[in-house]
Amino acid sequence: MVPAPYNAPGTPALVVRMPRGGAIQAIDFRGLRKWGLDNDCLVVLKHPVGDFVPAGAGLIEVYGEANGGDAEGRLLSIVAFGVERTAFRGADEGTRTLDLLHGNPPRHAQVGSAAA
Repeated sequence: MVPAPYNAPGTPALVVRMPRGGAIQAIDFRGLRKWGLDNDCLVVLKHPVGDFVPAGAGLIEVYGEANGGDAEGRLLSIVAFGVERTAFRGADEGTRTLDLLHGNPPRHAQVGSAAA
């Protein structure tokens, strides 16, 4: 999984397009990575969190054989959209919020730290 701009070799096997216009509010990067590994594909995100993406615009490009059944639906479910640019304080806040929703500790937390 790499962010755009990235010039992947060849033509994408799948281009996931925005079903309707909206702003990307969060992306489950772990979910995208897992999907890419499970399907032996390179996943290229065309827009970062906070970008407004118009309806029909390419959102995710998949290189390799996207054999995962409903690949487009699964990949769209990993990205949260809204009408505002972002509902969070910063671009990485969306990822942290998804982590917390999935039961993962905050990335800055030190598990088992020895506090004096």
